[in-house]
Amino acid sequence: MTRVQTIQKYYESRYGSGDLGMSSRTPKSFKPFLDLLGVNSQSNLLDVGCGSGALLEYMGKADSISGIDLSENAIRIARLNQPEANYCVGDMQNLPYRSSSFDKLTNIGVLEHVPEMKKALKEMKRVCSDIGKLCIVVPNKDFLLYRLLILKGTEQAQMEEHLLSLLEWKELIQTSGLKIIVIDSDPGPELRTDLGCGYFLRGLVRSLILLLTKFFPLEYTYQFVFICTKS
Repeated sequence: MTRVQTIQKYYESRYGSGDLGMSSRTPKSFKPFLDLLGVNSQSNLLDVGCGSGALLEYMGKADSISGIDLSENAIRIARLNQPEANYCVGDMQNLPYRSSSFDKLTNIGVLEHVPEMKKALKEMKRVCSDIGKLCIVVPNKDFLLYRLLILKGTEQAQMEEHLLSLLEWKELIQTSGLKIIVIDSDPGPELRTDLGCGYFLRGLVRSLILLLTKFFPLEYTYQFVFICTKS
């Protein structure tokens, strides 16, 4: 079994069971990313690693929105959550789209789980138009609480996960042919009240801890948000 097949099997199981955990986001939580990206109702957007389609659901009846994910179960759920979008099951390392097909691309909490991250970044650059923008959200290896609590990785750390520092992420993105125009911090998913008592209590502790990240210097924050263009 290849690395991609192993990752696919893992996410098929997660989405098939419906247990998406505390890392899942509600549709409204994607607004800050879309605002940074300058998305509007006319945007031709591709959500790379769309999962259950929450970001696309937030966009409502946008003119042209698409999602791709490695998991068939994820796409099945996404179609229920946002039937207006166009969907495809596929690998972000080999995007099945023509070059310059989209003017906005989002990749939220996905790149770190890809075996060949530079290849995935180059593919996103390829399908992005010359005047387009990309929003990439990735975890921080130097997150202060990882250091203090001797933790390593996100909730999905049992799956392949690449953790890099701010400088390492910048180098990877820039050497993949993208120009970084904005770097922001992301405190992570908001507190969920719809996942049961166990998740709520764990999520409450997590949310309180992550609130502290607003006071951290950027290099120690929980996750980075990169807004990029073609260089």
